[in-house]
Amino acid sequence: MEAKTMRLEGRLHHECREPYIYVDERGHVLVRLDSIRGTIGSAEVLWRIKQPEGKPVLHRIEMEKYLTNSYRETFIADCGKPETTFVYFFRVVSTDNQISLYTSMGTIAEDSTTFREEGQGDCYFQLCWNFLHERSIVPMVAKEKGVVYQIFPDRFAIGDTQKECLKDKNLKEGERPDYRSFFGGDLLGIEKHLDFLADLGVKTVYMTPVWKSASNHRYDVEDYREVDRRLGGDAALQSLSEQIHKRGMKLVLDAVFNHTSYQHPWFQDVLEKGQSSPYYHWYLIDGDRPDSKKRNYRTFASALGMPKLNTENPAVIAECTDTIQYLTQKFKVDGWRFDVADEIAHRFWVEMHQTIKDIDPAEAMIAEDWLTSENFVDRYEFDSTMNYQIRKIILDTLAETAPLTPQEAADRITDLLLKYTWVQDLSMLNLVSSHDTPRFLSLVKSREKALLGIAIAITFPGMFMAYYGDEFGMEGGRDPDNRRAIDWNHLEQSASYFEKYRELMRVAALPAVREGRVQYIATRNFLTCIRENRDEKVILVGNLSNTPHRLHLDQSEIVAAAGVTGEVIAPYGYVITKLKKR
Repeated sequence: MEAKTMRLEGRLHHECREPYIYVDERGHVLVRLDSIRGTIGSAEVLWRIKQPEGKPVLHRIEMEKYLTNSYRETFIADCGKPETTFVYFFRVVSTDNQISLYTSMGTIAEDSTTFREEGQGDCYFQLCWNFLHERSIVPMVAKEKGVVYQIFPDRFAIGDTQKECLKDKNLKEGERPDYRSFFGGDLLGIEKHLDFLADLGVKTVYMTPVWKSASNHRYDVEDYREVDRRLGGDAALQSLSEQIHKRGMKLVLDAVFNHTSYQHPWFQDVLEKGQSSPYYHWYLIDGDRPDSKKRNYRTFASALGMPKLNTENPAVIAECTDTIQYLTQKFKVDGWRFDVADEIAHRFWVEMHQTIKDIDPAEAMIAEDWLTSENFVDRYEFDSTMNYQIRKIILDTLAETAPLTPQEAADRITDLLLKYTWVQDLSMLNLVSSHDTPRFLSLVKSREKALLGIAIAITFPGMFMAYYGDEFGMEGGRDPDNRRAIDWNHLEQSASYFEKYRELMRVAALPAVREGRVQYIATRNFLTCIRENRDEKVILVGNLSNTPHRLHLDQSEIVAAAGVTGEVIAPYGYVITKLKKR
C-alpha cells in the first residue's frame, strides 16, 4: 500500500539551539529530534550547505534512537563536519507508515508545493557558521578515570601541628560545629592524605575557597589573590598543586565573585569615601555610602557581611577575569567551580569563559546552581553545573514516604539528561552530599539506601563528586552540622561501609561509565542503568523496594554489589556488572 502523508503538529519538537543542535569537540554537528513516544517509526535529517557554489546537494542522514522514557522518544544524527553554514529539515515516517516533513514552519506534506529543496529554503532550520571556539568540549577533569573529591579545608586534616593559629582552635573531632567553629585543617593536611585519596579512586581534588577570609568557610573573601595563612598561604597551595599533579590528579578551586567580604579593601574604601571611591560602582548601593543599619546595599542572601558585586560593571569583570588568569597559571588550576553562578550577569560569564578557554579550551567551568541551568550551561558560558537535580531525584526515589516508583525515577532521570547536550551531560558534577546540604546518609537514614543512591549517582553520566567523610559514613544535618571534622584516629567502626564505598568509587574509572551512552529501564521493583561503549557494557540493577526480589544474573563480571545473595537482591541492594563486548 502506498504511504500516505499526515500532519504531526504537537508531536514533534526541535529548535535551532542547544541541546537540539550543537557542535562537539571533533567539529561534528549533532542534531536531535524529540517526539511523543509511539509517534516516529523512523526519521532522517536532510541537510545541505546554505549557499553552495554550484547546485545544492541534499545529504540524508538516518537518525538513531537516543533517549526514551515512558512518554518521550528522542532521535539523534551525526551530520559530520560541514565547513560552513548549513540548513536542514527532517523526514519522518510515523509508526503507522505515514510520511511528513518537519521544518521550521511545522509539519508539512512531503509533496507540498510550498517547500522547495532548491529554492530559498524559507522552511529550513539552520546552523550558523561552525566556529572553532563555539565547539562543546568535555573538560579534562570530566575525562579522568575516577571521582572528584570535595574538601572543606578547615575540617579535613591538620598538617602543621605547630602553627600559631591553633591557639584559636575551638572544635574537636566528633563535635558538632557551629558557625564560628575553627578546627584548624590546612593544605598540608590534605597533601599528607593524597595517597589515601588516590587509593579511594579520587582523580580530582576540589576545595571550597582557600582565599584570605576571617570565616571558617571563606566564602566571604577579603583578598582574591592571597591564600589564607591559616591554611598555609600561597606556598602551601603551590606545594599541594605540585603533589596533586605529580600523582596524575587534577585540581579544582572555588571562586566567589557574586560578593566579597565586608572587610574587603574595595568595600572598606567605599565605606570611607562614599561615591568618591573608585569602587563605589563595583557594588550595588542605594545612597552616598553603604550603611548596614539602613541595609541600603545589596548582599548575598541577607548576609550584611557579604556585599554583592556589580557584575555588569566592566571594571569588575576585568578585575575578576584577570584574577582567574593569574590564579590559574600560578597554581596550575585545572578547573573552577563558581559560587552563586545564577545571580551573576551573563556578560560576566561570557568574558570569564573566554579568559579561561584562552588558557586552555579543556579547562573546566562549573556553575553552582541548584536548579536546571540551561540558560547558562552552553558553549558561551559554563561547561556544566553542580548537579543538585540528580540528587533531588535520588532523594525522592529513596524517600521514606511516597518514594518515586522505578518508572517515575527513570522518567525524571531521562528528562534531566535531555535538558542538556550529551557533551554537557558528560561534564556534569553529580553529587548526593555537599558542604551546603545535610549529609546523604543522614537524609536516607540507612547505609543500604546510601550505597544504592551513590551507585545511581556514580553510573549517571558525568563526574561523581564525593564529599569528604562520606566514605566513612559520617553524618550531619544542615549547615554547619554537615561540616564536622574527620576523626582519623577512630575509623574502625566504618571499615565495611568504607570498602563498599571505595568499590563504588572505582566503578567511575570504567570506560563505559566515563563515556558510554546511557539507557534507563524500569520494572516494578528494579531500576536499571546501562552504560555502553564499543568495548564494554556496564549495568547497574538496583532494588528500589523494601522487600527482597530475585534477579537472574548472567556470567558478566560483578564489579560492585551490596545486599546480593545468590540471585536474591535485598531491599535497596544493587549489583553492577561489566561485560566485555570484544
